[in-house]
Order: sequence, then C-alpha cells, then structure tokens
Amino acid sequence: MPSSTLAKLVMLPPRGWVALLEIAATALWVEIGLRLLPFRRVTRIMLRALPRRTPPPQARLDEVTRLASAVFRRAPVTLTCLKQTLILGALLARRGVPVNLKIGVAKTADTLQAHAWLEQDGLIVADQPDVAQRFQAVLSCETSEVSRAFHLGGGEGR
Repeated sequence: MPSSTLAKLVMLPPRGWVALLEIAATALWVEIGLRLLPFRRVTRIMLRALPRRTPPPQARLDEVTRLASAVFRRAPVTLTCLKQTLILGALLARRGVPVNLKIGVAKTADTLQAHAWLEQDGLIVADQPDVAQRFQAVLSCETSEVSRAFHLGGGEGR
C-alpha cells in the first residue's frame, strides 16, 4: 500500500472508517449472495430503500461514493461492474437515496458486451457519463420498486 494511501486512511474521520467497514461487509455479502441466491433476491436485499425523513447531505453521499470507488480500485479480488453497482446501490439505498440499477448490452461486429450502472434522477452515478448512450438498457430496477417488479426492456418481468 503506497504511503499516500496509508496517510489518507489514517486521516479518515470515524464515519469514514465505519463506511469502509460497511463497504467491505456489503462486498462480501454481494459476493456470497451472487453465488448462492437468485439474482432477483440479491437485488431485493441489496437495494431495499430505507425510509428517511431528510436525505443526508450531498457531501456525505459524495464521500461514500469516493470511498467505495477507492475500495473498488484496490480490491484484492475482481469486482465486476455488476458487483460494484450492487455494492454502491446498497450503500446509497441504506441512506435513503433512490437509485436505479441498469444492466445494458452493446453489440459490435463480433462481440456482445454487458455493463451495469446506477442512475439517480436520470444522472449516472460513479461511472462514465456516456454509459447510457453506449449500452442499451435491458433491465432496470429502482430501489423504490425493487420488491415489486423488475423492468425488462421497458416492460415488467417476473
């Protein structure tokens, strides 16, 4: 671990350490959940929105997003875009922030690519700003609707 990373860790306030522990625990849960449970159940559990009277300050949400992104870059295991999206979506949903998990595909001449990302109020969260233009969404799952339905290609699915 480079000294600059270690220095940043030492300077984290207590809520930053709590967020790091939450990120690690959520990452472990996502890893185990995706291996043992159906995808729909994992998303139901991870993206369950908690009711909040007032949303947390944007600065606190930005801090959680930055910490999660830093953990993703330094993780000792491969965290696919789906895992990263579920982890960050769970962190935001627990803070009462409604997010929309999207899974999309893009086809070139000889390959089919898939990608998962989050949107909040139509804005891309912690991903490339043009991701929604590069990938055609085939699944959409909002935290407010996660217990009721998935939206496949614009319609409802089971």
